[in-house]
Amino acid sequence: MELNEVKKNLNNPVNYNGKRYTLRACIIRKNNSGYYYEAEILDKCGNSIIVCGLDEIERMLNDG
Repeated sequence: MELNEVKKNLNNPVNYNGKRYTLRACIIRKNNSGYYYEAEILDKCGNSIIVCGLDEIERMLNDG
C-alpha cells in the first residue's frame, strides 16, 4: 500500500499474507537510514495486533 492510500483505508479491511485484517494505524519511525512507515493491523477476531511494512499490505473490498 502506498502512503497516500492509508488515510482512506483506515479502519477498513486489508490483505496481509493472504488473510483479512483491519488497518488500524500508520506509524512513522526513524532509524539511521531515515524515516519509514509501518502499518498496525488487527486480526478479524480483534485479538492480535501486527505491525508490518506498508508494502506488505493491500486494500481489500469491504465484502471480503
